Amino acid sequence: MREIKFRVWDKIQKKFIHGVPPHEYMFDPDSDWDHRDCESEDPFYYPNHVFTVTFNDRLVYQQYLGVKDKNGKEVYEGDRLLVEIQHAQHLTDVYKTEGIVFYDESQSSYLLNTGKYPYSNFCGPGVSIEIIGHQYDSD
Repeated sequence: MREIKFRVWDKIQKKFIHGVPPHEYMFDPDSDWDHRDCESEDPFYYPNHVFTVTFNDRLVYQQYLGVKDKNGKEVYEGDRLLVEIQHAQHLTDVYKTEGIVFYDESQSSYLLNTGKYPYSNFCGPGVSIEIIGHQYDSD
């Protein structure tokens, strides 16, 4: 069974925040958070719909894939990966590519956007993955 975990990117602070933004932040005048960033005027909406509230597109929720890279780091949506695939018959042949992990609803699976085409088989036997950044590194 795969562990279900999320991380949250804050576009304003340009950093990952740990856990889900606490409800108290919405009402703390000294906080970077503001209840006006919430899509609903109802103060009880946020705690009941925490994963649907993006604070007017401020937050980006990214899910853990349930796999770790070759260094033991957890792989999430939005991670930039270096993928090395060993050829099944010619063990000295290694194909390398890099891209950003994303979830494709039409295929109900995680894919790697290499810039040319989405790649689906980036986890498994004969494949080495390494996190080399995330999609917001250039922001």
